[in-house]
Amino acid sequence: TTVTTDDYVARYTSLFPLGRDRALAVSADGRAIPIRALAGQLLQRCTGSRTIEQHCAVAWQAQVSGDPHAIAAAAEELLRTGLLTPVRRPPTPASVAATAPLDTVAITTADRPVILKRCLNALAEQVQDRTSPITLFVIDGSSSESAASTNRALVAALASYRVRARYVGRGTARRLHHGLAGGRSRLGPVKRLLTPGGIGSNRNLALVLAGGRRFLFIDDDVVCRVWQPSDSRPGLALGGHGNCEHWTFYPHRRAALADLRPADSSLLTAHGAVLGSTLSALAHAGGGPDASAACRHVLEAWRHADRYTVRVTCAGLAGDAARHCSHSLLFLSGPTRDLLASSASQCAVAFTSREVRRSAHALTVTHDTACATYCMGIDATTLVPPFMPHGRGEDAVFGAMLGMIDPHALFAHLPMGVIHRSPRPARYSRNAMHSATHTRLSDVFLFFAKQCGDSTVAATPHDRLARFGRCLCDLAALPPTTFLTRVTELLLWVRCGALTALEAQLASPLAPPHLRRVFEDYYDTFWKRACRPDYFVAREHRRGTVDERVRLVQRDVRAFGEGILACARISELGDHLGGSSQSVALGA
Repeated sequence: TTVTTDDYVARYTSLFPLGRDRALAVSADGRAIPIRALAGQLLQRCTGSRTIEQHCAVAWQAQVSGDPHAIAAAAEELLRTGLLTPVRRPPTPASVAATAPLDTVAITTADRPVILKRCLNALAEQVQDRTSPITLFVIDGSSSESAASTNRALVAALASYRVRARYVGRGTARRLHHGLAGGRSRLGPVKRLLTPGGIGSNRNLALVLAGGRRFLFIDDDVVCRVWQPSDSRPGLALGGHGNCEHWTFYPHRRAALADLRPADSSLLTAHGAVLGSTLSALAHAGGGPDASAACRHVLEAWRHADRYTVRVTCAGLAGDAARHCSHSLLFLSGPTRDLLASSASQCAVAFTSREVRRSAHALTVTHDTACATYCMGIDATTLVPPFMPHGRGEDAVFGAMLGMIDPHALFAHLPMGVIHRSPRPARYSRNAMHSATHTRLSDVFLFFAKQCGDSTVAATPHDRLARFGRCLCDLAALPPTTFLTRVTELLLWVRCGALTALEAQLASPLAPPHLRRVFEDYYDTFWKRACRPDYFVAREHRRGTVDERVRLVQRDVRAFGEGILACARISELGDHLGGSSQSVALGA
């Protein structure tokens, strides 16, 4: 479905049923509009950009009413009240799409010289035909001096390629600490954010060194052999809240990597063509977008497309799916959910094997902040938040924080992928249902970021970032019992809500039995584990009593809050984390 002048979109923020066949809809401009209950039910079904007839057909198929004339009358009511409005093509953009290939890459690694060598060799092949060299930062958090020495030599060997490679270890980090802190009072928070070792700390070093630029993150177990889906298509798609990638599941890696179709574009060119572009520029470069899956937030962005910018670009992958939890797929919507529902064989493989192919089938732009840094472009020309320095899931927290501080940030998924040759085995362990069995520190930060973002009225990105830092510090100062209660209530609100919604969907007689069985297994596991007192204490702290572990979690929350505040205060180095820190970063 391509946007046309005959398409209509819903323009409302909330709907409140009142009983007595009445409801109040809050319009996009803040007005409370009275409508009949049936019109409200139709309004909730008006997703994406569709003709009036298509919106009515969706409502009819969902059995909103058995009377087609009543549905048509409800549509007329929504048109009359302005809750359904025609789609308008954005005006000619003030800027053209960013087309220059990226020229800066950051690779994070630690204690894996053999894997790093494979990654560097593949990247060197990607850039050998460039007319100008790239700048490469290799951030090394190795704890072994032997591994650090080998990694340093690998980076030095890239001098014969078109790569300005710079090794960043603990010595460089110490110089950065003092240069960025600007005073002993801020040295502690900065050191915690920028000490090599933790994957988040390594990523923060890359943010500082590449500050002020568009650049590409690559993990050391990624091989830059670029492929594209066989059914990829040109043009632009607007995404919604569902997962926009198409997944296929494989029992082993050899099958996942077989017969990959080489991409038409290089990795740096593909990311550079999108990263930093406005939605308006992308739309005019690619023609009218496919908006059939767009949510109302992205459709609202379409109305003001020159204000919204792609801040993050994500590639797909073949190989290790980069999933922490074997059963997180249960909560995806979109084409992946459709595949799991329609194929019992794919469903069986999906929850037991890590090996996949996943990518968007067209350039897809969304406001959904879910992102993964294994091959991710970041527009750091304006403020970006830091990564949480310790624990995994740091990329999800980064995306949530970026969406919180920059409401006009968009996330783009490219119709291409890389190879993810993780050393992990293809099959999940028997107890890999992690989100049902424990809580991670990243879960805590994600939920607090959502809560803070919904309530903040701060005007600027700097102010919003600082407010979140203060929020974390305030939470960490609560008595341990009160803190644990807040975390428990918030996690239960999110997880019980997701389980209840999924159970309602699978209660239909048309729901596939194989997917229902997987859900029942997950539900029972969660029910048993959530009643344990330590379920809501972050898994990063496994030793000691529950009270002792809660205090350690509070320490981490306070440390991250103080680090965020330090980043927000370092304004003398630029308007973004890093700013002009290039003069400080590699002084020796």
